[in-house]
Amino acid sequence: MAVVAGATRGAGRGIARSLGEAGATVYCTGRSARGRPATAGRPETIEETAELVTAEGGRGIAVRADHTVESEVEQLFRRVRDEAGRLDVLVNDIWGGDALTEWGKPFWELSLAKGAEMLERAVGSHLVTNRYGAPLLVERNSGLIVEVTDGDTRGYRGNLFYDTAKNAVIRLAYAMAAELREHGVTAVALTPGFLRSEAVLDSFGVTEANWRDAVEKDPYFAESETPCFVGRAVAALAADPEAAKKSGALLSSWALAKEYGFTDLDGRRPDWGAFFLRRVDEILRSGAPPDDLSLFVVRSRLYQAELDPALAAEAARLRDWLDRALTPAARAPDHPPADAAPPSRNSAAASAISPSTAAASRPVSASRAFGTRNPWSAPTIHRSEARPPAAPETADSKSAGGANGSRSPLTKSNGTSTRARCATRSGGAAGFPGGRSG
Repeated sequence: MAVVAGATRGAGRGIARSLGEAGATVYCTGRSARGRPATAGRPETIEETAELVTAEGGRGIAVRADHTVESEVEQLFRRVRDEAGRLDVLVNDIWGGDALTEWGKPFWELSLAKGAEMLERAVGSHLVTNRYGAPLLVERNSGLIVEVTDGDTRGYRGNLFYDTAKNAVIRLAYAMAAELREHGVTAVALTPGFLRSEAVLDSFGVTEANWRDAVEKDPYFAESETPCFVGRAVAALAADPEAAKKSGALLSSWALAKEYGFTDLDGRRPDWGAFFLRRVDEILRSGAPPDDLSLFVVRSRLYQAELDPALAAEAARLRDWLDRALTPAARAPDHPPADAAPPSRNSAAASAISPSTAAASRPVSASRAFGTRNPWSAPTIHRSEARPPAAPETADSKSAGGANGSRSPLTKSNGTSTRARCATRSGGAAGFPGGRSG
């Protein structure tokens, strides 16, 4: 029994669909319902998501709810309690900050009103949802909470409010894990890689069936993933009786795919983390004059590395490269000198956008090498923040069965995990939607 908050499109829809693929009943919430669109320019609805869940073999239930409105969230979980009598998985994928993010401006020029609204939508809504959803898990001494974020690093993401929002939900998962551990409930933060959402596919003029045609325009797109890839990560976590060992951690779709063995819809196993690090290394080794995008990518990696003492040598190497690259003589032809600020939205590196951005309004060019993937939040393998200390093992904790009690919520009654049902299928990939919030 699951609730996916922000299931209208993108990662949220992919997660709901994958939980349905594993046989779960999923309450699909969001603001965009049939006849009542909430996001300009996007046609997706929570009813469509619920239908996809059911088509996958689960049961989808559409519930229109604005998660910034406390009374609507309270009513949602009262309904779950009344109808289902339990809750096993709670996923927070609410975002709604794309139109509010002012890329390319220093923080002292940002709109405080837009920033406050972003934090209410992207952080406040998660707090409200967890406040009313967690009791259903705590009373059963089992369950899983997933906070969806952008990037498996705590490095700067290129915009003060955006960075605050994405890091806040990472910290939220960590803090909740500390308090939920003694109640047998697991909380984690999870990021997708370069997400092939509806907006991304639309911006490239491709569909899920022919998405590879866009790789020529954007080489980074080659390592992109469907929203179902991170969805299968959630399904695998929910089916893992040892998931509690990950409580408080910041996880990624690509790392969990390696651990659990699932694939994307087309049978691939994208690894955005390794791909990004390879590209950074290629830029550093290249003797060609750096362009704006190369500077942008290396600077984003520096923001990650400088936070980890174990990466001090790498950070020094990156700073040295940037110091040399930023001299006018080292710049690529036809490019003005770059300063230390993030590139503007219209510059050659104007790709510091979240996976949920409605990118259709922006022209597609080689400069958008990350599409709607935010390279400021590209992955780092090292994580400096420790998990909450593990509780001493007792007879009670042994019998609790990790994150989900004696057996996971996505395990059949005969004890057989349904993770195998997430194996790649040949059909169903065309037109798979994306974009996060509803």
